Amino acid sequence: MLRNVFTSQMPKGVFIAAILAMVLVTASLALVACSAARANPIAADPAPAGQAEFKVVGLGVNPSQISPGEKVFINAKIANTGDVEGTYNAQLKVNGVVEAVGNIDIPAGGSRDVTFNTTEDAVQSYTVSLDQMAGQFAVIAPQAAPNTALAGADTPAALPSCCQTPATATAGPSSVGPVAGASCCGGGAQSTVTTQRRSCCGQ
Repeated sequence: MLRNVFTSQMPKGVFIAAILAMVLVTASLALVACSAARANPIAADPAPAGQAEFKVVGLGVNPSQISPGEKVFINAKIANTGDVEGTYNAQLKVNGVVEAVGNIDIPAGGSRDVTFNTTEDAVQSYTVSLDQMAGQFAVIAPQAAPNTALAGADTPAALPSCCQTPATATAGPSSVGPVAGASCCGGGAQSTVTTQRRSCCGQ
């Protein structure tokens, strides 16, 4: 009813002009919005960037046995299997406890060698690990030094056999006791035998 009243009170030409004006305004607004969209396009989400992927491809422990306080060396190779360069945060663990850390820059598709060292005092076996790789070494008790003394070194040397069985012959006034025969100490007069006996028998 209101529409009938409105249209009945408005001349037909004015009504058409009003409709056209509304259409033009609507079209103008749409054109402005389209122009603004072209001038300021919505930024598309950037393509996801690549990332570095690290993997420990080798681990060695040298030596496998040490004495308390000696160094053991752990050598590892880390590869970057990703498509961008990255930094690998290495954490070496001994029996589950972090003993050493380090940051290694590795290019995409490349690898790096890294060496750690550690010392232990307790006599036991140890497990070292770097990510998924692991190795072992052992601390062993030091061995006692071998006894290099010759058998019987504290026993006096035995006298020659000729001195162990003295003869019954007696020397001159300067004799010091029973002497060995001339065949033992080289022969000669009694006085000479006495002198030579001293040398032969260590007297």
